[in-house]
Amino acid sequence: MLSIKEHLTILYCFVDTYVKQHPQHAQWRRSNNHQPALTDAEVITIALMQGYFQTPTLKRTYDLVRANDPRAFPKLCSYKQWIARLHALAPLIGELFTAVPVALAELDDLYLMDAQPTRCVTRCGTGESACSEKTGRTLGRPRRAGSSASSCTRW
Repeated sequence: MLSIKEHLTILYCFVDTYVKQHPQHAQWRRSNNHQPALTDAEVITIALMQGYFQTPTLKRTYDLVRANDPRAFPKLCSYKQWIARLHALAPLIGELFTAVPVALAELDDLYLMDAQPTRCVTRCGTGESACSEKTGRTLGRPRRAGSSASSCTRW
């Protein structure tokens, strides 16, 4: 497992590179403080550390980053200011995730999760269905990506 410094560095480099390559996303600010001490990349990096710490809340993640590596973000603002900035950056975060290429064939342990029963989608032209023909629904349980239709949990 990577150390907190290594994980922070990797995340920050990725996010900062993306933000610098897409300067149009910094246009959301409408104040005199167009260059805040804490950059957008730093705000997003702290939020992405939630996976590293496996915490249920962003508040806990913020507190852990501040406590475990205070020198990583010397100009860290208050939690209230940070969370407001994070919410303002939501569109950028969404685009950031779409920039991460994922080759499903290379992932051995990818599971798809669904919290609600969903309508069945039939693949175009193949007639293949991933769920019951009667109800057109599946239960919200994990299913291995690429598994056959017969392995679906059905109602």
